[in-house]
Amino acid sequence: GCDSDAMLRALEKAVPATEPGTETQYHALSFGWLLDGLLRGAVARPIAQIVTNELARPLGIEGELMIGLGDGGSSDPSVRDRLAQLVVQRQTAESTTQKETQATSPEKKKQA
Repeated sequence: GCDSDAMLRALEKAVPATEPGTETQYHALSFGWLLDGLLRGAVARPIAQIVTNELARPLGIEGELMIGLGDGGSSDPSVRDRLAQLVVQRQTAESTTQKETQATSPEKKKQA
């Protein structure tokens, strides 16, 4: 299973890939963990519990709208069959910046 406390500790120790304030970055893999830590600190409940109790259950979509698979994963095969696989391609912030710069350079615009 996932250890929320361990993930939060790892994020606390993380070093930014770029100088803070110089670039906007989206945290596709860590956003949920960051939000969970924020909510647990603010209301002392994990995000999965908030989504279930405050959104899914009142809307009658419990089991359809969820964050994570719960303790030990979902035992319901119909849930597992509907999951998308997340594929991560690793690249450094430097190589991403170089590619963006090359794509927007005046020489590239002239070629287009």
